[in-house]
Amino acid sequence: MKNPYQPKWVLLSASGDHQSCSLEESLDDPELLAARELNTRCPSRLEQPPSRKSFGNFRRKIALVIAGELRCYERNKEFLTGLGEQIDIFTVTTSRFGEAAQKISKKERCFIIDDHIKEFNEDLGLPVSSMKQWHKLSIGLEMIKNSEKFQGWQYKYVIKLRTDYHFVHPQRFIKNVVEACQGNDFGLIGASDKVFAGSRDLMMLLQAFYANLNGWFDQKEGGYWPINARQVLLSDDSIKWYGLNWPIDLVGTPSNTEIWRQQLHKGGRSLADSLAKFKPNHDTKYHRLFKGHPRFASEVSFARFLNFNGIPFRDCRSLRGFLYSDRNTCP
Repeated sequence: MKNPYQPKWVLLSASGDHQSCSLEESLDDPELLAARELNTRCPSRLEQPPSRKSFGNFRRKIALVIAGELRCYERNKEFLTGLGEQIDIFTVTTSRFGEAAQKISKKERCFIIDDHIKEFNEDLGLPVSSMKQWHKLSIGLEMIKNSEKFQGWQYKYVIKLRTDYHFVHPQRFIKNVVEACQGNDFGLIGASDKVFAGSRDLMMLLQAFYANLNGWFDQKEGGYWPINARQVLLSDDSIKWYGLNWPIDLVGTPSNTEIWRQQLHKGGRSLADSLAKFKPNHDTKYHRLFKGHPRFASEVSFARFLNFNGIPFRDCRSLRGFLYSDRNTCP
């Protein structure tokens, strides 16, 4: 079934939901459309080519974090091995994927959560599975900090990836990601909460996101946060800003993000101030075009955190892709 709300390639970045898109949308990135269609039929036929080696010394500039279960590692092995030859990779995972982790990262950059009682119990106690990726990312970011202290210098950029994600345009991966980061100095780039990157300091702020999951994001999907309209207009549709709770009294019920953005532009400062100062009551009704887990919608919570902190989020060609539809069963 076609989802009229998901614009252009954002529709295609979803995983395994068998949505289709219009010809007009597909022309924006026909390679992405073709790969995603194959993902719905026979994901094992998808081939993940490696990234070409980039000229220049990026090892002292880029840290890459892979946080979570290393599903589909074999499909992305060549791609990840190539990246590991150029930049430093930090891996946080469980003992089930310990062997794969050792192939991706050097021993000192590999964290097996089962081997650490405090972190293991904390991970085990998280009520929604998607919270675990943020816990492991926080650990990975702390590993980077510790490595920086030992090395005596800091990385310039940090990238967060996952092994069960198919990259449609990996050919100039490192160069393209760095260029996109430089073009969005005050924000992040990527595909929602799946894969993303940014300056080292901005990425480190995500430790605060995890630290506040219980108090500010768990079981808060029905509430209202002040909305930063400027951050939305500085971002594109690669982040789920349209999953926030927007008061119908202020924005109505726009049927797609293009109309919605036009309204924000037209409303100007007056609408922006109203969204920032809005006080809900028991009769308040909200409009949104994306819904996630009813207790903790990871993509929406991520968008809410970035919006509250005024951090724009934009598309990056080399980070476009989707989760393998058979990721729960592939090796």
